[in-house]
Amino acid sequence: GLMRALPVVLDAFRESEIREEVSLVTFGSARQWNDGDLSTYYSGASIDVPGTLDYDKIEDELRHMWDQRPMVSGQTWIDYGIESAIDALSNPDREFAHKTIILLTDGEQYPRNWKHYAAARIAADEGITIHTICYAASGRGQKQMQDVAKIGGGKYFFAGNQEELKEVFAEIGQISPITIAQ
Repeated sequence: GLMRALPVVLDAFRESEIREEVSLVTFGSARQWNDGDLSTYYSGASIDVPGTLDYDKIEDELRHMWDQRPMVSGQTWIDYGIESAIDALSNPDREFAHKTIILLTDGEQYPRNWKHYAAARIAADEGITIHTICYAASGRGQKQMQDVAKIGGGKYFFAGNQEELKEVFAEIGQISPITIAQ
């Protein structure tokens, strides 16, 4: 779904007179796995593409990231995703840029705590806006993402399917510059 929807917002940036720098951050849960002689540790979040004006690079990373590491499912450490997005936006050469995070998630913080609210407050204190998108999320997840958007001074969106996700990205593409965290 994301690979079909994301180009909508990237195309909006391509057509804009303002060049928007974009980063890609993914998050799941910390996990160690072994693949033969190779042992890999995933810390729960990673900056997959630091700030770039090359939107094709974002799309290429999304297209191939599943080949590079098994992504975990069901336990999303949203606080790690927000914190990594803050790190991705912490470029001293861009201190006066308008900084925005688009947080795409099912909305359920794991472990069940309130650390994602604290991370959203840190972002807000640093002048970073957070828009949230719940993709096919439960009621509890939707409420949490409404709260995170409110703390982050952004907008909350719900997308129940791929077409709605495209519509959300089209609307967001008209709002502001972004860092995509998924």
